[in-house]
Amino acid sequence: MARSPRKPTLRPYEKWTPDVVRQRIQVGVICDKLAKHIAGKCKMTATQVRAAEILLRKAVPDMASVEHSGEVTQHYVAEIPAPAATAEEWSRTTPLQ
Repeated sequence: MARSPRKPTLRPYEKWTPDVVRQRIQVGVICDKLAKHIAGKCKMTATQVRAAEILLRKAVPDMASVEHSGEVTQHYVAEIPAPAATAEEWSRTTPLQ
């Protein structure tokens, strides 16, 4: 006989907040189930796939919504050789490319 699934219990001081819900969602289990469905090892209805998508959106941040704002400053250092007095000196010190 199969065991009934455990009901999530809250500690007396916890409330159902979005952070608590995100912690309770088992992302690994959902991803494994979706991966098995994609590989054809288990069947899922469209409703189950949609529910898994909704739960993953709640638990995992959406990278498409990340936006960069601000200014990026880059500094470059260039080494400038000392000027050569003659053409022969310049040809000796300058590497050929």
